[in-house]
Amino acid sequence: NDKFFKAILNGFSKSSLPSDIFEFFCVDICTVYSRVPESLYCTMTTILITHDAIQELRVMLSMFEEAYPSPSEVGIQHMMQAYLHLKQGATAWRIFEALKTGGLPLHVDVLKVAMHVAAMEQDLARAEEVYNVYNHTLSLGKSAVEAYIILLIKHNQLERALLVYKNEKRRKHVSDEALHQLFAALVQADREDLAMQMLSREQLEDDAKIGFLGIVVLWNSVVDT
Repeated sequence: NDKFFKAILNGFSKSSLPSDIFEFFCVDICTVYSRVPESLYCTMTTILITHDAIQELRVMLSMFEEAYPSPSEVGIQHMMQAYLHLKQGATAWRIFEALKTGGLPLHVDVLKVAMHVAAMEQDLARAEEVYNVYNHTLSLGKSAVEAYIILLIKHNQLERALLVYKNEKRRKHVSDEALHQLFAALVQADREDLAMQMLSREQLEDDAKIGFLGIVVLWNSVVDT
């Protein structure tokens, strides 16, 4: 049963067995048993992604889709995550599109994966679509917000990136990496006027990267005046 296999998987994951034996076991479960619960497919997908077991992930993902042609939203999230790991962003996005057209509610965890897919594909329009859809009372997650801000920077949408940064900072959803990359991009683009909006005394004192660049910004503003 589901709990039995999950207990075995947890035992394997904590053991010192070679990873190839463990990965084979994941695929073997799907091959031997005719009706593997969807939740177990999700668990094994996560494990194979963690192990970076590419070949086994491809095999198991194929069986997952065959067994559950209309998966739950949790199943969809794990399928998208698997295709993201396999660098098959177009396939992951097709799954997301099917979910949208199916009229199902878009759970924030699915949107997180969709944002990473859009960022991997360097598709700003899709990233904007994801960001505009999600319920901003929930957390899209620091990692997904970071991916979006960095994508905006790459597309030279610095003012938009700053607006997103400010909105997400109020919700405490911004990573240090997003902060550093945006600040550096504004300085490099000679937009000290925007960079100054990101500075605070606490950041200058506590953050070495921002502190150094902050001195540059302040110096440039003095020279310009």
